Order: sequence, then structure tokens, then C-alpha cells
Amino acid sequence: MKAGAVIEGIVDALKRGEPAGKISAQFHAAVADVTLRACLKIRERTGINEVVLNGGVMQNVLLLSLLVPSLERAGFSVFVPTKLPPNDGGICFGQAAIAAKRL
Repeated sequence: MKAGAVIEGIVDALKRGEPAGKISAQFHAAVADVTLRACLKIRERTGINEVVLNGGVMQNVLLLSLLVPSLERAGFSVFVPTKLPPNDGGICFGQAAIAAKRL
């Protein structure tokens, strides 16, 4: 699904007077579905079966709760940060780890 189609769907739903909660749920489901399909394509090309869900968007509990089970049902090993923050703090840690290795 293309981003434009998702936005058009949201606008159409708003015009029909659908509840915001329903629209939001459909949006999150669409993002989860697109992410799953992207992971499936990547696995098909690379054979990689591990997925790390990280970054600021993964602080969205609803999206994460949709993605993890769908990826696991598709046979992926899913990793989510538990000891580092999922956004800039984790990036800084990675940069520090690389710098330390180079010393």
C-alpha cells in the first residue's frame, strides 16, 4: 500500500464521519502490514530471519503490539531494545561502541 493511498483512505474516512479511534486503528494496522511485507521481501532476498524493531516510532505501543506477533507468526526472530532507549540514546551508544572498538 502506498502512502498516498493511506492518506486518501484517512481523508475519506474522516469525510464519512468514522470515529477517530477506528481510523487510527486502521492506520496502525496498515503500517504494521507494510512493515511485515517489507520484512518478508527482505528475508526472501537475503535469507535474514531476524528483525530489530528500534527507533522512535517503535515507542508506539500499539504499533509494536501489532508488529511483534505478526512477525513472529511469519517465523521471524524479533528483537526489541530492553536496556537502551529506542531512539537517539541507542544511536549514541552504537556510535560510542564503534569508536571504542577503533581505539
